[in-house]
Amino acid sequence: MRRGHFFKISPRNDRGENNSIADLAGFLQAILDLLLENSPSIASLTAGQRASWAQIRELVQSYRSTNETLLRLIEAAAFIVCLDEQSPSTPTERSNYFSWGSVSNRWADKPLQFAICSNGTSAYICEHGLIDAGTLRKLSEPIQKAIETYEPRSYETPKLELDEYTFETNAVIDKHIHDVEAIFRASIIKTEWLNFTCHEFGTTPLKQHGYGSKSAYQMVIQLASLMYFGTQHPSWETVTMSTFHKGRVDIIQSVLPPVAAFCAAMRDPSTTTPKRRDLFHDATKSYTKAVTRISRGRGFAHHLYALQEVVRPDEEIPELFRDEMYARTRPGKIMTDCIPFAGAITEGGFVMPDAEHVWVHYEVDDECCRFSIKTPVGRAKELEGALMESAKAIRGLLDHDGNYE
Repeated sequence: MRRGHFFKISPRNDRGENNSIADLAGFLQAILDLLLENSPSIASLTAGQRASWAQIRELVQSYRSTNETLLRLIEAAAFIVCLDEQSPSTPTERSNYFSWGSVSNRWADKPLQFAICSNGTSAYICEHGLIDAGTLRKLSEPIQKAIETYEPRSYETPKLELDEYTFETNAVIDKHIHDVEAIFRASIIKTEWLNFTCHEFGTTPLKQHGYGSKSAYQMVIQLASLMYFGTQHPSWETVTMSTFHKGRVDIIQSVLPPVAAFCAAMRDPSTTTPKRRDLFHDATKSYTKAVTRISRGRGFAHHLYALQEVVRPDEEIPELFRDEMYARTRPGKIMTDCIPFAGAITEGGFVMPDAEHVWVHYEVDDECCRFSIKTPVGRAKELEGALMESAKAIRGLLDHDGNYE
């Protein structure tokens, strides 16, 4: 897909043999070499509201028989490769660009897309309703390895005929495209991305003190959240369900009562160090138990979301979903995850609607913790400072701590 033009590339040739890397590279280079005029981007319509796209899709399909053929071709494809002209070069630029930078060169209905920029920067873009982090990890690891070990070489462009397709539009369709693109641009929340490493402690010293690395660094994050926001907002963490066949992910409310009590004590100068240590122990223990319970299929968050989604328009909304406290505890200001990606998610594209939202990904090694954070523009260093200060404070507790059994 490039400039509103679509090209069909099969992984196998006419003889039923797999195309070689050289063949596939030749196909892509041939597309890049074409002098393509910008074509009306029906792809932009897939970023609109579902009902609106469903209606205009019928018009697009019925306007020309070639449009119907192309729609079926796109929907039958295993994935889409989006060849972009932009060249984002920093973590923030890449994160923002791949999240929403090219609405006219994406097919939002497709569960899996690969976007490749003119400077070689690339990303995969997924429809989250079908694909979770565990699947992406299996997908990203061989791709990342291939990129890291790739040796540049020149490929001879083979003599080939490209199967090129474009949509035909009319004034009504063009207006819909213009309107969707305008709404999309107005809806964008710009963010800032930062990767850094905290060397206060890692898995090894935590094990010596009897603490799990994930629960300990979750306390670091929640204390930092209190410092950053000035109040203790609800915080949700993804929990993998990979122990189950076809297991997906659920989410856990990280600010449990013992966690909130510990964070409040750390900000209260009158609380003694022994008391803070006891509260830290209680907080990590309660968090670990909650994660274990949810990983065994005893969570509730996604189950309730599913029940809420199936309420019909003519039905009365159940009282729980109208409860103010329930609404206040839904994901909003902060969300975290510790799914190990070996560095492959250091520039992820997770975004929540709240303009103040932050996202924290962390991976704990033997002697350190690697953070990848997303914040509103201009506030990444502030959150980094809060996380570092929080880790230093908890390191102080560990230095005075004894082993818990």
